[in-house]
Amino acid sequence: MGDDEPVTEPTDEQQTDHQTGEPVGPTLDEWTVRLATALDLPAELAGLDVRQVVLDLARDAARAVARPAAPLTTFLAGVALASASGTAGTSSAEAVEAVATRIRAELPGD
Repeated sequence: MGDDEPVTEPTDEQQTDHQTGEPVGPTLDEWTVRLATALDLPAELAGLDVRQVVLDLARDAARAVARPAAPLTTFLAGVALASASGTAGTSSAEAVEAVATRIRAELPGD
């Protein structure tokens, strides 16, 4: 998989019980929508396009720096979005992509 390839194809993955194989908990789509709603964020930020940008950014940070850089990088991206927009609720998919691009420019090797 190249660095510019998505982490995964669009999916609705769900955790399964290791012993029974039965689904446990919400799917990734359900969780993203639930969390965005609970945080009073626009539905656009729970969409597949934004999720893929965030997952790709986490992957890139983990590969370029270290695995623990993934959650720290995505956290800082969220803080940057909130700071730039005044409130997290006014961020857009385009703003997420712009912040991800700025962060990728800072990663070692890019």
